[in-house]
Amino acid sequence: MEKTTMKAIAAILSLSVTAGCSCFVGTRERVTVMTNISDAAIYANGSKVGNGTANFYAKKNKNVQIMAKADGYETAYHQIEYSLSTTGILDIVGAVIFLIPLIGLLTPGAQTLDENNVALDLEPIRPQAQTN
Repeated sequence: MEKTTMKAIAAILSLSVTAGCSCFVGTRERVTVMTNISDAAIYANGSKVGNGTANFYAKKNKNVQIMAKADGYETAYHQIEYSLSTTGILDIVGAVIFLIPLIGLLTPGAQTLDENNVALDLEPIRPQAQTN
């Protein structure tokens, strides 16, 4: 075979081996939530993850609903959304040259959470004014 043909075959084989880099990236991302109340219960997507401060792992390709509550305080809510990661963008660029990287876009590794650190301030519940 001609040298140019061999180089083309080698390039195609190397691209197919590295195709869809997002397939090889983790599917979860670490999230830290802090509150101003040390005993506030912190929930992520309905599951309790800690008190006051919580560290947990969330799926990269799903929104994360965060709630913090404590007696005598208004409940605080926050949502973390997700977007296309750098690896996902590289898969798109690779797909322009070679189609196989598009497979990576179907995996959670192609996404990233928009925030990893969240601070929630719980406000004291104000007594309602009494009417006579």
